[in-house]
Amino acid sequence: PPPVPEGVEIEKGRKDVLIEKLLERDKSIETFRGLSKTEVMLSKRSYIFRHAIAFQKPLHFRVEAMPTNTFYALNLFLINDANTLFLDHTKKIAVQGESSLDLMRKILNIPLPPNEVISYLTGTVNSEFLSKKRKKFDLFIDSDSEKLELLTRDLKYYMTYDLETLDLRDVEVREGKEKNLLVRLTYSEYLNVNNVRIPANITLFAPKDRVTINLNYQKTDAN
Repeated sequence: PPPVPEGVEIEKGRKDVLIEKLLERDKSIETFRGLSKTEVMLSKRSYIFRHAIAFQKPLHFRVEAMPTNTFYALNLFLINDANTLFLDHTKKIAVQGESSLDLMRKILNIPLPPNEVISYLTGTVNSEFLSKKRKKFDLFIDSDSEKLELLTRDLKYYMTYDLETLDLRDVEVREGKEKNLLVRLTYSEYLNVNNVRIPANITLFAPKDRVTINLNYQKTDAN
């Protein structure tokens, strides 16, 4: 079922102040490089890789998958503005020009647009999304759980933040008239990296595709 906020809705003046802080949080990260240990679970199968992830906003995005014990790339996924490229070095396959959303789902098992994913990979919510939606969502404060809740009025997006630090805790994205869960992301263990906060652990769950991805950053660098 769609989420029901547990907190109390906040007034417009305070809402505007908090939105500006959330916008600044995303805008403060222009570039990012990270090396992760990633576990991908598809149905009953599990795979472990290392991923070299890099981006420069607004939409230059690169992901290389590698075995855990060597540094050669198994495959490369690249988005450069409107251009997309996927290279599978093991199967000697190249895919170019497909929709970035289709490739995100097909190759990375992430059914979300790349501009949103770039922000989610650093524990922020895309500032363009927040700006466009700011009149179409409400904020709630749950003092008991020390969290800030954001819920779009179409019930498609639900997000929770730590009330003190504004670290992103959870994101739920829903689809269709029934508002079935498309993706849930959870975050933990934020670290200070060049004066910005980056989560060390991210879990993505996509029930429709039966995919769970556990990403643990081993190294990170921002800006």
